[in-house]
Amino acid sequence: MFIIVAVFLLCSLPRAILNLVEFEHMFALYYMTYFKPNNPDSTNDQLSADEVSCFYPRLWFVIFTNVSSFFMTINASLGFFIYCVGCQLFRAELKLRFEQFREKVTGWQRTILSFIAPEHQPEVNF
Repeated sequence: MFIIVAVFLLCSLPRAILNLVEFEHMFALYYMTYFKPNNPDSTNDQLSADEVSCFYPRLWFVIFTNVSSFFMTINASLGFFIYCVGCQLFRAELKLRFEQFREKVTGWQRTILSFIAPEHQPEVNF
């Protein structure tokens, strides 16, 4: 179980960093919108819409966002494989479920074949 938690923390770390950076920029945008810096030429205390809308994320932020999404996908996928490798009870239960599913599929195939050609039912082996 330690491995599951460690993988989760490592894969979630980039998103947590991005959240902190986004929070910092949200605060800066809010501050710029409602509290205009001291400008002697300005008669209005608020920034114009053009001044506020000129925020663009930096290239590292855009790249890191994609890396973060990739790590979150890896995190969601690795749990299954970690359980398969590390837990014998999980493997036994998974094997049992696959055998039950195979028996159901075999039954379905026999039923379908009996409707299609009742006189000609080949043996279905898996």
